[in-house]
Amino acid sequence: MIKKLKILGIILGTCLALYVAWYVYRFIFVEDISMVPKEEYISKSISPDKAYTIRFYRANGGATVDFAMLGIMENKDGEKRRMYWEYPCREIKEVKWTKDTVTINGTKIKVWSQVYDFREGIYEAE
Repeated sequence: MIKKLKILGIILGTCLALYVAWYVYRFIFVEDISMVPKEEYISKSISPDKAYTIRFYRANGGATVDFAMLGIMENKDGEKRRMYWEYPCREIKEVKWTKDTVTINGTKIKVWSQVYDFREGIYEAE
C-alpha cells in the first residue's frame, strides 16, 4: 500500500512540475501575446473617428508575480487583435489617439499594424 502511495505521489508531483514548467515557459519564451490570458476587464478607449476600440484587461499572475495589462484592439468590422502587453502594469494611466497612432502609458504604437510586447518591444503585426 505504501509503495502505491509513493508511486502516486511521484506521478502527481511530476505532473505538477510539468504544469508549472509549461506556464513559466509560456510566460518567458512564447512570443505570441495571444497566449496571454485576459482576466479582469479594466476599461476601453475609442479612437476619435470611432474606427477602433481598445479594451484593456488585467492579468493576475498570482502571489509570485505582478499584474500584467493586455490591450485588445477591435476595428469597426469586428476583427480583434491583441496589440498591447505590458508587465508589470497595474493600470492604464493614459491613452492618446492620433490619426495613425495610439500612445498607451507612453508607448507609441501604429494603429492596427504594430504590436507592443514588453519582452520584444514594438514589432509589425502579422
